[in-house]
Amino acid sequence: MDATIELPEQQRKMSITCKADAKTYIFEVCNTGYPINDKVKEQIFKRGFSTKKAQKGKIRGQGLFIVKEVVNRYGGEISIQSNKNETIARVKIPIKQITTKRTDKQ
Repeated sequence: MDATIELPEQQRKMSITCKADAKTYIFEVCNTGYPINDKVKEQIFKRGFSTKKAQKGKIRGQGLFIVKEVVNRYGGEISIQSNKNETIARVKIPIKQITTKRTDKQ
């Protein structure tokens, strides 16, 4: 999201989408900004990794690491797609099916 802020105002675009089908929740965050290359994509979910400059008193590289941990806890997956026009972070989390025991009382 910070990459979007760096662009001229007329080029800034961001969308957040949440949807579900019978088996999966799907969350997408799409924004304009500079593309994320494959080398960075390999590192982006690691604790402490950041593309931002270090600043005294600021802890960097926690956000996507935490998101990945939560997604894993729920048996989901997260992916990043990026090109010169936009970057999309997509999270898929399976919907747990609740089964109930049926007891027939006669």
